Amino acid sequence: MRLMGCQTPRGLALARMPVLLALLLTLLCATARSSPLRFFIDASAFAEGETDLLLEAIAASNGTASVVGVSRGGFLAHKGWHNTSMWDMYWTGREACYRAFLSHLAPGQLVSCTPGSQAITGKASLVATMKRAYGTAASLFVPESFVLPGDYLAFARAVVAAGPA
Repeated sequence: MRLMGCQTPRGLALARMPVLLALLLTLLCATARSSPLRFFIDASAFAEGETDLLLEAIAASNGTASVVGVSRGGFLAHKGWHNTSMWDMYWTGREACYRAFLSHLAPGQLVSCTPGSQAITGKASLVATMKRAYGTAASLFVPESFVLPGDYLAFARAVVAAGPA
């Protein structure tokens, strides 16, 4: 499958791709750069295999992206060290992402998260945010939801009130 002039990785279905990764692939294909977008991947922030789609997208980018480093242990990052001059895109988990924003990013550097977005991008956080913002009216467009174990009693009451299935 071709997307904006780029070949998607080995028959990769866009529906299987996380939204951020699909946007990234689109960015790679649509951006005219004189040099490849340099990725530094903090693999220690992800479970085994979670960065595979990213690596496939980079491999299929026809030279518009390259991997300049992969951190597996995260030792130096946990100590606060980040080499911000060697990458254009830092792909990492939430904690290191926030630390990257606290450091001085160079113009044009991208990080794989947006500080403060957890309130709407995490499933449990989205439910809590909607309940705080809209109260009981949130159930008009978000099904009744519970964040366990904190909402266990409310969940149990809802199950009893619903009766047998």
